[in-house]
Amino acid sequence: MSTISSTVGSLSTVTTIDLVQRFSRNQVAHDQVLRFGKWCTVAGGAITLSLATGLVYAGKQTETTVLEVDKVAGSLWGVLLVVFLAGMLTRWATARAAFVALLVGICINATLPWFFYYGTPPAERISFAWVGIPGMGVAALVVLVGSRLDGRKPGNLA
Repeated sequence: MSTISSTVGSLSTVTTIDLVQRFSRNQVAHDQVLRFGKWCTVAGGAITLSLATGLVYAGKQTETTVLEVDKVAGSLWGVLLVVFLAGMLTRWATARAAFVALLVGICINATLPWFFYYGTPPAERISFAWVGIPGMGVAALVVLVGSRLDGRKPGNLA
């Protein structure tokens, strides 16, 4: 619970700073930024609760455990690691390509378990250790190729 609450808080802070302060046309008052951040936290908590409730209901039809659900959520962190490393280790990675890579990688890692684990008989299931690898690979490809084609930084191909 503490990990989830700190993640929701961190994401709402980043969203507030990156969206409100960067893209606002006028200077935004501190109390308005704080209010938006609080609403982002509430929205993030609601999304998290909705996903958890969905997993509970989906898990009633299959044999799920807390560890399996944790591994699905853990596979999403690998996508974030790939995008973070692209930003840290290259000078030409762009935010636009990183955002798209995050979305694509998370979508892949959130859906693959339903096909390759929950949708198959227990004797034919792949190990959960492999569930996060495809999303990480696709995210790496998207952020690296997308950044090179973006053209917003010097040295890119576009």
